Amino acid sequence: MVVIKLNMDKSFIKVKLKKVKVSFKNTLELSKMITHKKILKALTLIYLIKNKKIAVNIRKHNSGIGRTMKTFSKLSVTAQGRFPVKSCDIILKLLKKIIALLKKCRKSLKYYYIDSIIINKTSMTSRKIHRAFGRINHIKSVYCSLEIIVKKMFLN
Repeated sequence: MVVIKLNMDKSFIKVKLKKVKVSFKNTLELSKMITHKKILKALTLIYLIKNKKIAVNIRKHNSGIGRTMKTFSKLSVTAQGRFPVKSCDIILKLLKKIIALLKKCRKSLKYYYIDSIIINKTSMTSRKIHRAFGRINHIKSVYCSLEIIVKKMFLN
């Protein structure tokens, strides 16, 4: 479910997406990568990640992550990275909604930037897989809620 909120003077736009079945850790690292960037720059970064030209640098949840030479940050010491395609698709969907809203209001895209992306774990679901010889495996999956806040740059 997508919820869109506009400020009265249209200096910022909020877009929320609730109960999305996507990896929390990958989405968190992707959101750290594209915050405080202009919308068009964020779109090009997302398309590069989807085409596996650059990788998202994993900093916080980095246990068991392989190394790649395609990490975005040149300051990365560990070179641990991933290509979170599903997270890219969901954030791209929200950014396209924002772009459509800005075009509808006849605003220019080059003056807007992504101020913050808020990601929260919402609910956990568990299911069972029945295996051979009477074994049962439990699988837990976590839903996420996303909120993107886009603000207008004020030039002094």
